[in-house]
Amino acid sequence: MNLFEIQNLNQHYGSFAVLRNLSFAISQGDMFGIIGPNGSGKSTLIRTISGLQPPTSGKVLLMDRPLSSHTSKELARQIAVLEQEGTPALPFTIEQIVSMGRYPWLKPFADLGSHDKAVVENILVKLNLGPKRSQKVSTLSGGQRQLVSLARAMAQEPRILILDEPTTYLDIGHQSLVMDHVRQWHDELGITVIMVLHDLNIAAQYCNRILLLDQGEIVTWGKKEDVLREETLTQVYKTDLVQVHHPKLGVPQFLLSGK
Repeated sequence: MNLFEIQNLNQHYGSFAVLRNLSFAISQGDMFGIIGPNGSGKSTLIRTISGLQPPTSGKVLLMDRPLSSHTSKELARQIAVLEQEGTPALPFTIEQIVSMGRYPWLKPFADLGSHDKAVVENILVKLNLGPKRSQKVSTLSGGQRQLVSLARAMAQEPRILILDEPTTYLDIGHQSLVMDHVRQWHDELGITVIMVLHDLNIAAQYCNRILLLDQGEIVTWGKKEDVLREETLTQVYKTDLVQVHHPKLGVPQFLLSGK
């Protein structure tokens, strides 16, 4: 079942075409990766399909309905967006930030009810944030703030999680921590995950389907084994790559040729 259908999508900034004539589909339950060189339009694409900015032309359908026909509250209950910068260094506690994820489910001016508090508590425990719940986010490292951002998104209980470069600025340990939690959440609850990723190897390890963008156009999209090919990626990224296979997972991995 297609959750999103993107039909002849164009996105312009003034006279400059950022996205040109994109058509593809994202199925319910996908771990869908969006990759491509810097400036290829990846972040603009997820801003468009998440409803943060309307397309210049073309259609974005969510569950067979135009995205624009969903109210902002409906979208907030369906989609959680984790932006590249994560949670800024705000003077709020971890628990307060995570609790903000419940706002789409609250009536105006209402406080968190017993169910909302139980959802927040469960997530704090699951991500091992309980002991730090009273710590100010402004005192956390970038990797820790990214984990808090993920917790806030989880508290929203969305059907769709959209991540814009979730591993940027993270060391390898925090990359693994964040991505493993995303995959566990996907596997346990059956949510659909859409991720912009720079790291081709992370995309191969965590995504089942991938879209490759270059200069605002689709180069190819589909199963990761069909998209992640040495010849294609070498041409798009304009650098010599060597394709190998992960010794445990058997998925394609890419190394710089070292020339």
